[in-house]
Amino acid sequence: MIPKIEEIQNESDVEQKLIYPILVAPKPHGLGLSSSHIRTKPNIKAFQIEKRHKKKLYYPDYVIVVSGLPMVIIEAKPPSDDLDEAYREARLYATEINAMFPHCLNPATIIICSNGKKFMVGYWDNDNSIYDFSLEDLEPSNSNFSAFIEKFSFDKLQNLANELLKKITIRPFYKPTKLLGGQSVRNEEIGSNSFGNALALEYRHLFNPTSQDERTYIVKNAYIPSSRRERYIEPIDKIVRAAASPAQSDAKIIQDTGKPKVLIDALKKGHSIEHQVLLLVGSVGSGKSTFVDYLREVALPKDLISTTTWININMNNAPLDPASIYDWICEEIISELQYLHKHTDFDELENIEKIYSVEIGRLKKGVLKLLKKDSADYNSKIAEEILQLQRNKKATAKAYIRHLCAEQGKLAIIVLDNCDKRVRDEQLLMFQAAQWIQREFRCLIFLPLRDITYDNHRNEPPLDTALKDLVFRIEPPLFQNVLSKRIALALKEMQQKSNERSISYNLPNGMTVSYPATELACYLNSILKSIFEYDKHLRRMIVGLAGRDLRKAMEIFIEFCTSGHIGEDEILKIRQSEGKYAIPYHVVARVLLRMNRRFYSSDMSYVKNLFHCEPEDSTPTYFVRIAVLRWLSQKFKVLGPTRLSGYHPVKSLKSDLFLIGFSNETVSRELMYLLQARCIIAEHLRVDCLDDEDLICLAPAGSVHLELVNNTDYLAAVSEDTWFNDEGLAREVAERISDKKNHYNLNITLKNANSLVDFLDKKLQDPFPSPESFLEFPDWKNLVSIQKSYETVKSKIEDRKARNQWFNSMAQINVGDILEGIVNGKANYGIFVKLVNNVIGLAHISNIGSHTLSDFKQGDKIKVRIKDINETEEKVSLAVD
Repeated sequence: MIPKIEEIQNESDVEQKLIYPILVAPKPHGLGLSSSHIRTKPNIKAFQIEKRHKKKLYYPDYVIVVSGLPMVIIEAKPPSDDLDEAYREARLYATEINAMFPHCLNPATIIICSNGKKFMVGYWDNDNSIYDFSLEDLEPSNSNFSAFIEKFSFDKLQNLANELLKKITIRPFYKPTKLLGGQSVRNEEIGSNSFGNALALEYRHLFNPTSQDERTYIVKNAYIPSSRRERYIEPIDKIVRAAASPAQSDAKIIQDTGKPKVLIDALKKGHSIEHQVLLLVGSVGSGKSTFVDYLREVALPKDLISTTTWININMNNAPLDPASIYDWICEEIISELQYLHKHTDFDELENIEKIYSVEIGRLKKGVLKLLKKDSADYNSKIAEEILQLQRNKKATAKAYIRHLCAEQGKLAIIVLDNCDKRVRDEQLLMFQAAQWIQREFRCLIFLPLRDITYDNHRNEPPLDTALKDLVFRIEPPLFQNVLSKRIALALKEMQQKSNERSISYNLPNGMTVSYPATELACYLNSILKSIFEYDKHLRRMIVGLAGRDLRKAMEIFIEFCTSGHIGEDEILKIRQSEGKYAIPYHVVARVLLRMNRRFYSSDMSYVKNLFHCEPEDSTPTYFVRIAVLRWLSQKFKVLGPTRLSGYHPVKSLKSDLFLIGFSNETVSRELMYLLQARCIIAEHLRVDCLDDEDLICLAPAGSVHLELVNNTDYLAAVSEDTWFNDEGLAREVAERISDKKNHYNLNITLKNANSLVDFLDKKLQDPFPSPESFLEFPDWKNLVSIQKSYETVKSKIEDRKARNQWFNSMAQINVGDILEGIVNGKANYGIFVKLVNNVIGLAHISNIGSHTLSDFKQGDKIKVRIKDINETEEKVSLAVD
């Protein structure tokens, strides 16, 4: 809405009523800018313009920043002022800004001035404006105004910024793993270890129960209740709790799932809650199905057990065709009731007549009175009725529920299990099915439901029909408690098994070792010890990466157990220590970072690369992901616009990140990546969309990632999957990791971590104006700083050199190198050779080629090849070719 001239009285009116609306209005009425791109006087730095006695500090009213570049300088004046002077001062300000940028890169290109009556638009390096129009001309139909909008709209400014930034981007980019070969090389898997495989096969029923019998066994022997008083004591658990759904209204919290009194009280209402839906709401993997099993098998008091019949239907197997699902449900009801009464022969005529007694009785009271009882026609009509009823799935299911439940004085409870594993549209079909069951059958529907679905759709059909008194919410128990209980149950089973059956595995030297199956207990104990030995890191990582999803946490644990990175040499140490051995932390970290892959891949790992860049971007940047997580971390305890701690609008985050130089396209893309990686969480709890108005919060996985950026194992892994625009550096990393023998040794880890932090530090030090050179933007460097990562790597390198002369001597030596050494001694199993700085290596008798031990004398100078470097034991294995 264009204001009238009499409404514009002063400079503020020109800014707020005229210029700003034109900046943000969509085309063709305005430039279509986001408020995030518009910087006002409180955020703009003043520059000294003019010369000699005319010198003065000046800053404009607005600066338009696109992809970190100050593109447009805007000056507003009151209606009484002349625009020529304002236009000249704005050009001088643009000149000062452009002087800070590299030669030929002049981002502050466009000058816009207005006093309300008139607009002047032009370029910074020209005295004359290219567009002049009055207040009355501010209409799309005006050719001058229309040309101005078309030339300087946001999309044109973004294109111009991209072209300018391309000039300073060094290309091409190289990723170390892509320099190793094709997909088969980059995606190489290292397999799994035999102990882990045996564990996963033997005890899958404990860590991933699938059948009803397995689930019943778990809840009777290893159920862990979720007690509100005991939750979230450790820091990571508090972060998990803080990431819970903020929308927790309209649901009764079950304070202690071990004693769910509030839910049992609802079930005691008996037949008065028939034809109702009871909702059990919880996060994905929070143990809703397990809780239902526990409730049915353990928690229910005897009087409820005798007056209820639980019919469990696995909706994972349900057809997605609306025309088929209802008959399928009826078949499942019939099948489940037959299973629950498996000692009854439902093919016997006597039982068939009992099931359909009401329908048969109705027929007998009606038209069958016209026929002689027990005559052929009489019996034929009954037979026809029964056959017709048996063909009618709904009628049969109703008859089964009536006869086996209602007539026995029992409440039928139909549990629609695993609905929450479906995608949104499929879940809605399941809800429609629940409504249909509610209408058609005398029963209570028990519906475990994902919190994201309930919180987003609780006021929409069909969820809006659920009685609020029958909506209950549970939260997951602590992962370490669940894991410890399952492992204890596995150990108990192992003790009960005989030692007759054996399992074998191969050592690195090719030897086969056999052991009793019960020795899996040693392996399991060692894994558990490792998790709690490095509790600060390992348990925190598993819990953080899984968030509130216990199912996912258990999956990570199983993958950890089976990973081939836990080599057979480690397994031998586990056996020798009888399970008291804790796997070294660098091995633990390697497993979690790589799982079953040789090379790290952000897309394939639970742990993501926070220093990823896209080479196709106009200005590839390495710091968007880490900046997003740090911004949210800084505001984790700050109340957002809806008074929720930690939840802030996407547009607020973008407003700050745009100043650093990140484009809208890049920030939006990386936000979606972090959302789908569960590093951030949206208030709407969805992972398929994110708008500027949505509220987001740091998730537990995001917190874990922020800690990992200071971990050398993480930095070394990330270096393998990062795009470098330095070919030499990328090839150095690729060459190091191509050596299977040394890929994971500490020397290579520190070198690769060092290469990455040096490269990233250089990127942050590039000669390019930082935001604070022209804007007031406090602490922006904290969002992208890698100072702590840099210092950690450098400190580890220096510490190791200082306290370990052996490491210092071997720092520049790799497997395969040919060195000259001096024979220092002999034994019946090989010769000892002195290398650099008195480091002694052993050439085993099997590695001296065609020579014999008598060919070597003490003091002889010989050429040796480095065969292996064991940094842990500070040993060097040599070969004489």
